[in-house]
Amino acid sequence: MAVKTRDAISDLLGHVVPELKEQADAAADLDLYDFLKDVFTDGFLIPRLCSVEADGTDGDVLTRCFRFVEILLASPDTSIGAAAVFQVIEPLFDDERLLVASFPEMGQEALAVAVDTIDPDRLSFDARHALQPYWGKPAQ
Repeated sequence: MAVKTRDAISDLLGHVVPELKEQADAAADLDLYDFLKDVFTDGFLIPRLCSVEADGTDGDVLTRCFRFVEILLASPDTSIGAAAVFQVIEPLFDDERLLVASFPEMGQEALAVAVDTIDPDRLSFDARHALQPYWGKPAQ
């Protein structure tokens, strides 16, 4: 599955993460950056990652969320991949608990971006220890 145009992203999100279909349809006219930030990252992914951190369960929702991110990163339209980096991956750096919860769920491309971007020296000992298996091996 590939996404070639920005217009296809709301439908893609509704298909890959059906829990967001209604919100994706309602926000389809938003700018790509606002759509990803408001609907996907802030509206769904971060709260879901926080609940995983709290109770340790997620079903397969996070797997599907990061599958959506992988599709965006693989788009032949580089602006789509850049939007995924800036509006989905980088906000996870705001709280190391989000990183710890998200790294195991990330696909190869998202993990490679995150590992290349993050400065491990800025993380706590506990976060560095939890993320240690991912340093230098983005293919997971």
